[in-house]
Amino acid sequence: MRKELLELRASAPKWWKMPVTSVEAAQRFDTKHRAISAKADHLCINSGKAKSAAVADKFDEALFAVRTNRYFELRPVEPTEKVIARARRPEDAKVIEPKPFDVYKSIWEPRRKDADSKDVYDTDDVEFKRFSIDWEVLLGLGMTKLVLAHDDGDDDGVEDEDGDGIPDEVEDVGMALWNVHDLLTSIYTYYSIESGSISDGVGLNAWTDFTDDFKLVSKTSKYCKRKDADMIFLEDASIITIRTE
Repeated sequence: MRKELLELRASAPKWWKMPVTSVEAAQRFDTKHRAISAKADHLCINSGKAKSAAVADKFDEALFAVRTNRYFELRPVEPTEKVIARARRPEDAKVIEPKPFDVYKSIWEPRRKDADSKDVYDTDDVEFKRFSIDWEVLLGLGMTKLVLAHDDGDDDGVEDEDGDGIPDEVEDVGMALWNVHDLLTSIYTYYSIESGSISDGVGLNAWTDFTDDFKLVSKTSKYCKRKDADMIFLEDASIITIRTE
């Protein structure tokens, strides 16, 4: 049986009179520490009896909680500078109204010269051209085969009304992606910048953050464990390398 835990407050020097904030912080730490330690003890005993991977994972999580529990103290922050009261505006003073913001008179105006849209903003035509390039890459990577493998069984999976060689079911997927292309582009931009720059794409660390942020990885999943997500990244990176060589 586990010995009684030593309270954090008892480790303080006897000559030190603890402030109220320190006492409260120590009590918060001790209360939480006792609870998570008891949980870890219970799971440790059960993991030895049950010998279950799920119980072992829960024990690892509980042990991690014990190790990362920290003492923190909330103290009032004293102002370091004297606050000077603002002078009141005279009754007859003239109020200057701010001008409405005009992006075409801002630092962004020069973008019109270099952008494909010839404007400060990207137009739908320019965004669709970019999306079309990405869509062609997806088709080249086997998007058609993947979609048809999960077809719902209706006629769209085999029909091609416009005769462009792409089944209607696959084109429906393309339309769904186009409808959320702004969101997808923003997500890609965010994680690319986290990796260093947009031109270099998403790195492995940013990819890991992406899968964690969107909860795409699960220890209990059959095909969506961390190693599976890493394999997807490595496979994608190898394909891009081959296509650029």
